[in-house]
Amino acid sequence: MQVDFFIKEPQVKKHQIVGFHILCAMALFLVGLTHTYAMHLTFTIFALGIIGIALLKSAWYLNLLVNTIFRIGELLFLFFFLIVCMQSKGMPWLAMLIAWLCLLLVLLTLFEQRMHSPLRISLGEKGIVIHRFLFKKHISWKLLASVNVHHNTLTLIFKDQHLKQWVYDNTITQAEEVITYAAAQIEKNTEAITNDW
Repeated sequence: MQVDFFIKEPQVKKHQIVGFHILCAMALFLVGLTHTYAMHLTFTIFALGIIGIALLKSAWYLNLLVNTIFRIGELLFLFFFLIVCMQSKGMPWLAMLIAWLCLLLVLLTLFEQRMHSPLRISLGEKGIVIHRFLFKKHISWKLLASVNVHHNTLTLIFKDQHLKQWVYDNTITQAEEVITYAAAQIEKNTEAITNDW
């Protein structure tokens, strides 16, 4: 049996997006410190602009198109500085640092593209899989005490007495079958552990 739950809350939270922009602004400011006064002043003004928007108009960053435009601007700014560093040939470590920052910005942009896409959780024979950005988190049946699907809420109760809950968006018609199937899988995997002893 394979069941997919589409969680209502987005994969990328609003405060994460704004925080990433503030981190990027601080990185741009620090990169600007390593060069001439004019370059440092330019980077400082750009970084203060990013922080000012994050503090006063953070809703701009929550629009997917506007956020992507800002990320491309930040990337172009860093890429320009990377070209300047490579032409001066004075500090190769700085060029490597800026190249890593460019790569980080590309990954952040890809991560933020999932801003409005729902998180998907799959329940299958091998366990429960939470599909996150670039990786999947696998929860084995051995770790679970029970799985409940009631009132559009998926609840995982672990054997160590902590639980996780998500409100899902799609309609699950066979909720009782899912609960029965999960209980059977948990019991089967618990028996496998006790038989080992």
